[in-house]
Amino acid sequence: MQGRDPRYEVGLGGLRAEYAVEDRDRSDVDYSAVAGVRSEIEGLHEFMGHSLAKMEFPNEAGVRSTILRADSQPMVDIGEVDRFRVTLTADYWAGPDRPNVSAIGETTFLRTVSDSTRPVVEHLRVHEAVRDLLAVLVWQPVDFTEVMVQHDDAPALSLGGTTMGAAWRRIHSPHLRQRDRREPSPTVRFADVLSPTSFEAVGADGRLVALQSRDKLARFLDPLIALRFSSVVTPQVALMQTSIAAEALAYSRALRAGATKRAAREQSFEGRLRDLVENQPLDLAHVVGDQEAWISAAAKAYNGLKHANKPLPTPPIPTLIAGTLVGLLRAHLLLELGVSPAIAGGPCQEPELVAVEECLRAPIELAPES
Repeated sequence: MQGRDPRYEVGLGGLRAEYAVEDRDRSDVDYSAVAGVRSEIEGLHEFMGHSLAKMEFPNEAGVRSTILRADSQPMVDIGEVDRFRVTLTADYWAGPDRPNVSAIGETTFLRTVSDSTRPVVEHLRVHEAVRDLLAVLVWQPVDFTEVMVQHDDAPALSLGGTTMGAAWRRIHSPHLRQRDRREPSPTVRFADVLSPTSFEAVGADGRLVALQSRDKLARFLDPLIALRFSSVVTPQVALMQTSIAAEALAYSRALRAGATKRAAREQSFEGRLRDLVENQPLDLAHVVGDQEAWISAAAKAYNGLKHANKPLPTPPIPTLIAGTLVGLLRAHLLLELGVSPAIAGGPCQEPELVAVEECLRAPIELAPES
C-alpha cells in the first residue's frame, strides 16, 4: 500500500477480520448486520428424520424405467429465541452427480430471521447453540458444513441481470468452527447410547426450551460439549468433565426442588450423584451391578482427581465411570427437554432385549491409560 506521506514506503499490511462474506457480485453491502442467517449442520437432517428421496420402478411390460423423486417437507417452526424466528427446512438438489450417475442430495437448513438487521454474531449464537445441543444429543462432534448470510440490499441476479430476491452468501470466520472438508464427517447413529434421540422425541417445544434456557444449562452442557469436541481425551479428563457436568446439574436440580443455595452448595458429590441416579429412567443396576457401590466409587474417583491429598483412581475406573456418566447425563438432558421418561430411558427400559454395553456405550476417543 502506498501512503500519501512520502516518508512511508510500499509494504505489507494485515487486517484482523471477525468474518468475511463471499460477495462475488461486489454489491458493496455492509454485512456487519443482516436479517437472515442459514446454516447446515452435520447430522441435523438425520436427527429430523426427513426422508425426501424416493425411487420408483414401474412394472410395465417391456418397459424398464426408474423414477427418481423428491418429496417436499413442511417447514418446522421452532419459535422465537432472542427475538429471532428459528426454523428448520428440508431441502434437496437433483441432477448429475458424476459421469453416468444421477442423484438426489438431501439436507436440512437451520435459519434465523429477524424483523430488522441484527449483528451476525447474534445470529451465530443461536446456530452454535443448536449445534452444541445436537452434539450432546447424538454424542458426535457434529459441525457446520456451511453458513450463509442474507441481506435485503444484496439481491441474487439472473444471467440477464434481473434481481431475484436476497441472495445467500457464504460466510467464513476464524471464530466459527467448521469441519475441514478434507476430514471425514462423523457417522450419526441415534441408537448408540439413547434411543430414540430424534426430533420426533424431542420435538420443536423441546428445542425451544433448550435454546431459551441455554444460559441456564451452560454449566451442565459446556463440560460435555468440551469433552465431545476434544480430539484426544484421557480417561482422567473424561471423568473430570462428566463429573463437573453432574455437579452443575445436581446443584441446579436442588435449587429447583426448593433447597437453599447454601444447602445445595454444601451437598456432597455422592449425594448429588444419588439424586441424579434416582431421578432418571435408566436402570443403572443392569449396567453397574451394585448401584450404591458405583455411586461411592464414582465420588471417590472424582475426589481423588480433584484433591491432591487423595489417591488417584486407578485404571480402568475413570473410563468406566465417565462412560456411565455420559449416558446418565444425556438421559437427564432429554428429561430437561421435556421428553417422556419412557422414551428418555431408551433401550435400557428393556435390558433383557439389549446387551448391557448397548445401553450406556459412550464412544469417546480416549488416550491409552498409563
